[in-house]
Amino acid sequence: MEYILWNREEFDIVYNCTGINVNDIPIEQRRYPIAAIICIILGCIYYFNWSSLLFFTFLTYFVGCCGLFFWACECSADLILGINRCLEMAFPKIARKLFHNNRVYIWITFCTLHGLYWLLFCHPVIFSGILFEVSYEPLIGYIPFRMDLFERDIFEISIHNTILAIGSPLIYTLFGLCLYFKIKEMTTRVTKDEIMVFIQVFIISMLNTAEGLAYTYKFKYPDSGFWLTIIAHFSW
Repeated sequence: MEYILWNREEFDIVYNCTGINVNDIPIEQRRYPIAAIICIILGCIYYFNWSSLLFFTFLTYFVGCCGLFFWACECSADLILGINRCLEMAFPKIARKLFHNNRVYIWITFCTLHGLYWLLFCHPVIFSGILFEVSYEPLIGYIPFRMDLFERDIFEISIHNTILAIGSPLIYTLFGLCLYFKIKEMTTRVTKDEIMVFIQVFIISMLNTAEGLAYTYKFKYPDSGFWLTIIAHFSW
């Protein structure tokens, strides 16, 4: 949001659509009916498949900011939840000191502040109906990717997603080991709910990891293919 609120000169450089004709790209290359039908089934809004920055500049910008905000909040919450699950399983006293009662609001505040950094001080990711993906380049498909404008953003999100890709599997591997040893030593103390929680958070973690890796690769190599985009899109 920094660019639309306080840095309008750079906002106009990046997002100005003057001279771009949406009809230069045939409609056949800008629609994905199968993917759109899947989005309808999942509750997504169909018009995102044909709308673009050229029609709703400020709305698309705002949606991109919100998407980046929720992505950052979710990733940090995912890692914190994994740490919490490990501590609850292996060191319950430490878990109570760090997470129980009102202390949980400290972690929620941390996740929110992390998301606000991405919301306020980074270029948003913009949905492209041409490629059916989100990208830092709002005019992708019409002009070449302007790497010089988004180099810092790509570097930061690559670091962010790499930490997620390494940290999330590592945490849940430790969680699995804790669960295994607890089952081995005290079978009667492991409840079905604990096992189901492990399965749930592990699946969510792996989907987050897959999405992060896929989009990091896409940001580095924009021409890496449509199906990688689909994997990233629906993992999210």
